[in-house]
Amino acid sequence: MKAIICTKYGPPEVLQLKEIEKPVPKDNEVLIKVHATTVTKYDCWCRSSTAPTGFGLLMRIASGLRKPKQPILGTELAGEIEAVGKDVKLFKEGDQVFGINLKDAGAYAEYKCRIYSYQYFIILGSRFGYLFELKNIRWSVFCAYNRFHKYSSF
Repeated sequence: MKAIICTKYGPPEVLQLKEIEKPVPKDNEVLIKVHATTVTKYDCWCRSSTAPTGFGLLMRIASGLRKPKQPILGTELAGEIEAVGKDVKLFKEGDQVFGINLKDAGAYAEYKCRIYSYQYFIILGSRFGYLFELKNIRWSVFCAYNRFHKYSSF
């Protein structure tokens, strides 16, 4: 599969299109075929190793001192579940999903494995509209959904 790889900190030119191995979902993960992603300020900070005043050292410790720990950037994605791990009960192949994950990023690739917990990402397209309508959902909406899901029986 193809992915955009960031092997060192710097301007956008450090990003490279490479062929890498397609991931295989673990028992508690889903494999998502990525249809759309975004370039967020967070992605730019991670690529360039810049951050708001006071956060530079913390960001370097979290994301890698000399080079990015996670070479595939991209925190938001919209796509379709292609495969599910054996412990996944909530989702099935073909479900349309949207997700945000600051922990391990990886949306700048054709495929991404993610833990299926709502804490990490997933909103079903069939519950919230079509996939093309979900592509504009941003962090604040996701946070509101996450809190609603946690404190309700939805």
